Amino acid sequence: MSRKLYVTTKALGAKRETIDGKVTKTGGNPILIGILTELEKEKYQFEYKTNGSRNRALMISEFTDPSKVYTDDEVNNFIYRIIPKRDNIYCKGIMKTHGIAEYDVWNLLVACGQDSFQDDAYLYEELPEGTVSSQ
Repeated sequence: MSRKLYVTTKALGAKRETIDGKVTKTGGNPILIGILTELEKEKYQFEYKTNGSRNRALMISEFTDPSKVYTDDEVNNFIYRIIPKRDNIYCKGIMKTHGIAEYDVWNLLVACGQDSFQDDAYLYEELPEGTVSSQ
């Protein structure tokens, strides 16, 4: 059975606020960009859900053609921009922070995808409330 993560923009118009010592984004609505699917263990595909839009705010740098379904290395480049590779020096710290016992790409995507260091993509198992479809 395949698993899916919804890929969204940051919440447009959102502001960062510190609440209980944690920096949180408040306000604004994210826009659904596409869906990242795990087809089988460590085999992924990405498909835009932007109805062919070439709006730069809805494009991910690794995926330049909104009509294409991406697989293999193209998707891996996107994934490893969000999470560390197994031999990365920061990997153990991230795993400890998120309570991940063994290196697992999917679990790391789920854990790190909402705190993306990139401004163009956030990953969620369920669409955040208020997410807008670009279709």
